[in-house]
Amino acid sequence: MLVDKSQSARILQIKARTLRVFHNENPNAQIEGPRGTTPSSTLTAMKLYQTPILQNSDFKIQIVSGNRGLTSKMIDSIHTNGTQVDFTGIFDNGLTKLDDGNILIPNSGMVFNFFGTNYSSSMYWNSNNALTFGPITNLAIVSISKDTVPSVLLGNYDRRLKTFYYLNTIRSSYSITTFLISFFDYYTALSDDATYTWRIRLIKENTGSKRQFIEICIDSSTVPSPGYSSAIQTYPSGNQDSNGDQIDQTKTSPFNITNGTNFLNPCGSTFSTTSPLANTSFVFSSNRQGTKWAFKNNAYVNV
Repeated sequence: MLVDKSQSARILQIKARTLRVFHNENPNAQIEGPRGTTPSSTLTAMKLYQTPILQNSDFKIQIVSGNRGLTSKMIDSIHTNGTQVDFTGIFDNGLTKLDDGNILIPNSGMVFNFFGTNYSSSMYWNSNNALTFGPITNLAIVSISKDTVPSVLLGNYDRRLKTFYYLNTIRSSYSITTFLISFFDYYTALSDDATYTWRIRLIKENTGSKRQFIEICIDSSTVPSPGYSSAIQTYPSGNQDSNGDQIDQTKTSPFNITNGTNFLNPCGSTFSTTSPLANTSFVFSSNRQGTKWAFKNNAYVNV
């Protein structure tokens, strides 16, 4: 709720307060009208005093065309105000980075539905670049199939996670869970290899239609490999992942949504052979139950 703190609004509130006090103490006195009545203008003023004066009352969450690249200021804000998840004690291949792991996403009880189920307490970030609704029981799975677990795939591939920060924002009209991931392109990466940083926001309207949004902002670094998909025949070895498992042929892109039974393929082939470009953003949006998802590239949410 935005409160108008301008001088004109303050003057109106003082006038309204004065009129209200006078009217309460002298209910039968004449106030700019016949004895025993109160003009509508005074009633309006009293109502304004009792309720904060709002501006932009018609504000609505919208998807805006254009790119919201991930800036150093945005990253610093999450580092300063957010919380880092510590997984440095998890060792594999001699590195203190997370490979084939799940991180529970704390969201302060924000309701977030995915195909009719509220996953407030069971949303995970999988180190192979996937937002999963419910945990993956077999963490060795590299390429998530249509029936592995309900998921939003964001470059699903055999990645290695470097850092994970999260930040919860609660407002009267919306709630946001933000998490910042820094990752290596491939799980064999060494500590001095290139990393990639993305900001992902889960946005839920608390009023009105209670729509849901997933916004992804890409940093200015070089673009990582897109990952596995049926459209990729040569990287790294045909239609098999790094474990030698067959890649789901209904998965047209490693940027995708599965309801746990079938792939929706909302991105089409947009990111099948190349990842989102640096300094760009894109959005998935749905109804309140998360049963219908739409993809919009080169876009962001206006909150």
